[in-house]
Parts: sequence; structure tokens; C-alpha cells
Amino acid sequence: MRRFINGSNGCYVALERQARSAAYLNFRGAELPPGCVPPRSRVGLALDARSGVTTIFVERGIRYYGANQRIRRWLQDGGLSLPSFAEFRQWIAAVIKPEFEKDNRSQTSGGYAQHASGNASRSSHSVPDNACEAAGSNTAPAAMKPLLEFLVKQTAKNYEVEVCSIETSVLEELQDKLNSAKDQTSCGCVADDLFGGPFALAAVEGHRLVTVHAGPPITCKPKRQNS
Repeated sequence: MRRFINGSNGCYVALERQARSAAYLNFRGAELPPGCVPPRSRVGLALDARSGVTTIFVERGIRYYGANQRIRRWLQDGGLSLPSFAEFRQWIAAVIKPEFEKDNRSQTSGGYAQHASGNASRSSHSVPDNACEAAGSNTAPAAMKPLLEFLVKQTAKNYEVEVCSIETSVLEELQDKLNSAKDQTSCGCVADDLFGGPFALAAVEGHRLVTVHAGPPITCKPKRQNS
């Protein structure tokens, strides 16, 4: 979605022309508005050449922890149809763009500059395979702890949140989830299912340094300045 909000007039003209000549435009790994879990997904755009109706699709199953009801309905419905391409562009400017701008301001005020290269390579499964295998094994508890902590902190980075401390019972829950996960499920998916919501909520609320506490549910609390 960020590619839309930063588009120039020329880019929008080209996008409209391309959408009119194609049945469906597919944007894989599009960055979704802040508060979405996962933070990236496939977004589609379709424009009816005869009526001008423009529909923006999004994969279903996105969890949203933000407060924007128009974004929530779009995600729940899996798509939004607008009478024209011009109104689609207006929707991007009025609904989507302010959410990214609020997120940018909260990062700046917290001392965290956003790097485009980091966002482009961000992935909810960016955890080394060897760490995943060890974290899901029957390794001795003392050796498991740093691997599990690494997995939690790596997942937090996907939401631009930094973890300062983690309660031991949280790590125990993570290990139980890893041990019971199906073979084809990556440890990154397991960790994202467990922590994606709390980390996304912390990011939306502007908390960049957090402590992770056991639940239920698991929660993130902002790190105290003097701690």
C-alpha cells in the first residue's frame, strides 16, 4: 500500500492505464497499513473499463489491531469497490495515507528512523533455519532459552519493535507451540501467530521498546525509562 501513497501523478496515470488493459493487477508482498498481521500480503487491483468501477482486493485472514473502521471493513470483506479510479485514489489519500503518516511520526518521536531497505526485506519468517530446528527440538532447557529469545526478538523486528525482556513462562509457551506444530509449519509462522498481535498493537500505540509478559493473553508493555 505504501507504493500507492507515494505515487506521483504520472505513476497513477500509468497505473490506471495498466489496470484498464489488464483483467487484474497483482501486487505480491504489499505493505499493509500499520496494525495488520501479517504486515505484508497480496493486494489486487481491478478496473472495469466500461463502468470505471475500481476494486482493490486483499487476501482474507488479515488480523487488524488498528482503530480505522474503514480499513477494518476492507480487510474483513476482502475487497472494496469504488465508482471510479479517481475515487480509488482519493480513498488511498484519505484512508490509507494518514495511517502510514501516523506510524512514521510515532517512529520519529521514538527515535526510530524507518529504512526503506529494511522494510523491503522484512519478512514474518526471517529466522535462520538452524535456529528454528534447535528451538523446536528437545534441546536442554538452559540451551533452549537463548534460541527462543532470539526467535521472539526476531519476530518483534518484523513489526519494528524491540524486545528488552521476556517472561520465562512466555518462552515455555513458545516451546510448547513449536513442539506441537505440524512438520510443514515453520517456526517463524508459529512465533508470528503467537506474538504478531501483541507486537502489532505495540507498534500502533507507538511503543518501540517493550517487555513481553505471559497471559493469557500474551501482552507487550512499554519499557520504563528508568528500567
